[in-house]
Formats: sequence, C-alpha cells, structure tokens
Amino acid sequence: MDFTISDEVKSVQQLAAQIMGDFTEVDKLKAIEQQDDVFDEKLWAALAEAGLLGLDIAENQGGMNLGFFALTVLCEEVGRTVAQVPVIPVLVGAAATLRRYGSDSQKDQWLPGIASGSTIVTSALEEYNNDDPAKPGCTAQPVEGGYALSGTKICVNQAQTAARILVSAHNGEELIVALVDPKAAVVTLNRQEVTAGDTRHELVMNKAQVPAEDIVATGGDARVAMNGRCKPRGSRLRPWPSAYATK
Repeated sequence: MDFTISDEVKSVQQLAAQIMGDFTEVDKLKAIEQQDDVFDEKLWAALAEAGLLGLDIAENQGGMNLGFFALTVLCEEVGRTVAQVPVIPVLVGAAATLRRYGSDSQKDQWLPGIASGSTIVTSALEEYNNDDPAKPGCTAQPVEGGYALSGTKICVNQAQTAARILVSAHNGEELIVALVDPKAAVVTLNRQEVTAGDTRHELVMNKAQVPAEDIVATGGDARVAMNGRCKPRGSRLRPWPSAYATK
C-alpha cells in the first residue's frame, strides 16, 4: 500500500497551516474565547475563500473534490492550532455524510452553502451516557410524509446558527439519519458549557416533524454511515480514510 502524500494534499496542508497561523495567535484566540459564541467567523470565511471548506465536496456542488484524506489534513491543522472552527461537526459529521448518503437534491441544497461558508449544517450524534450514534436513544415515529423525532442530543456545536442539524434516531425497526430544523417550534436549544470553555447546546426534540426530503439515510445505509464507514462494495465494508482518499 502506498502511503505517499500527494502534492495536492501537501499543498492543502501548507495552505491550511498558513491560514491558521494568521488567525490563531494567542491574543486572537483569547479574544474569541471571550465571546458568548466561541466561533471564529473570520477564520471560517477565510477557509471558505481558500476553498478548504469544500475539500471533500464534489466540484458540481462547489467543492474541490480532493477526498476525505485531504479533509483530515485540515482537521489536523485545526487541532494543532486549537482554532475555534467546527470542522468536525460540520465538514466531517454533516457534509461528509450528506455527500455519501444524501440524495442528489439534498446535496445540491446543502453542500454548496457549506463549501462557500454561507450555510452551517452541523451534526448532533452524542446523547447522555451514550456516544454511539448507531445506537441512539432518540426515536423516529413514522408519520404521514416523514417521521416525528423525539429525544435529546448534547454538546451540539453551532446549533444556534445551523440551518439543519444531522441526527440519528431509531424507529424500533431500523436506524434513521435525518436533518432536523433547529428553529422548529417543537425543538429546544439549551446552552451547555463544556470543559474546553466554549458553548455547545443541548438539542431537545419533541415529535419534531422531519419530511421525507430531509431523511438522509435509513436501514443499512444509516448503520454504515453512523458506524463511520463508507458504503458497502459487494460484501465488504472499507474504513473511511483509505476508502475516501481517492474520491
């Protein structure tokens, strides 16, 4: 197996490091941490302008189509500099799932905005005493035209600015991955302070209506997506990093 990093990915790493260096000086990080919403919007905009929010998004949806491995390089630079930007919940949790399991209309609706930085679609996959999104406590009751979701997710990043939040739920027979509108009347966001010092939100759903067009995956596809693996090819399941590096 060839583990050589391509020139394109090296360029991504260098560009990401340069941008992070410009925005993560100690005094700038301290100023961001003093805000009520610990989110560096200027850095997020700079990453969007450089095309880095679209690393793992197809070109016809406004991205660069460099694959999941290129995205992990960006995540590494964000972690190295402790930059206050939600690359994991937005780009890995939501966008990567939409790219691989969403319908064409869902991809066209959400991925261009994510790539451009104009739209936040985040993910809420953790629950109290449960960090396995493939075995959620949240329920999805079938209703006419979709599902009604109930339950609580915790530590949701950028819930208050998100247009949609990707969640997992169970309907008693199969797993459901859906996009929930955080502004719906039966959805409540409660502030949570986490140990890192930033603010997250508890997402409480009380029969939140999710139409069919906002259902990302069900059954086997939903289980595969929430287990962090790519779609099955034949009878095999291939891990994310190797499978996605060339897509």
